[in-house]
Amino acid sequence: MREQSSVFDEGSVAEVDLWSRVQEGDEQAFAVVYRRYSRRVHGLCRALLTSGGLHDDVTGRCEDLTSGVFLAAWRRRREMVVRDSVLPWLLATAANLCSNEQRAARRHRWLVARVAQVHGRSAPSADGAEASVLAAILAGRARREIAALPSALREVADLCILHDVTTRDAAAFLELPEGTVKSRLHRARRHLGRAVLDG
Repeated sequence: MREQSSVFDEGSVAEVDLWSRVQEGDEQAFAVVYRRYSRRVHGLCRALLTSGGLHDDVTGRCEDLTSGVFLAAWRRRREMVVRDSVLPWLLATAANLCSNEQRAARRHRWLVARVAQVHGRSAPSADGAEASVLAAILAGRARREIAALPSALREVADLCILHDVTTRDAAAFLELPEGTVKSRLHRARRHLGRAVLDG
């Protein structure tokens, strides 16, 4: 990684020049980008999550998503082309992550209802205390079951199930064909489904 550049007046640095520094690995320049845009990204995440019906721990979720956006920007900095501003890319990435978060929440609600059905109980309300307890039990059980998977399945399950990474992004991260990731994810889900429903 490039050594830290000398201190500069961040307000006077053009966006293209700033991102050029970032692409070379300049962490100080990236910190400037974060200070300029993190509030905008956080605000968009909050607006999208609340409008999508997610109200549980919105602040914590938004902080995690904002961190995820800037982590993705840092990892992909060399392939990104910035003409006037990096903000459109940051906001588009935030929107995608929020969409993933909403899909994960829908899957979670389905799983809670499914487990309740299998065990002969009525599904708890999405906002009820019973749902929260059951969700915590399922989350803990899922983590334990994922930890027990063979390493090839575990790394895919950890990314795609626990962290809701797409199979495409997981394949890029793991440097595997997407078909291999999908196959491993299918096997992991089949194992986890049996373990959760039998438990």
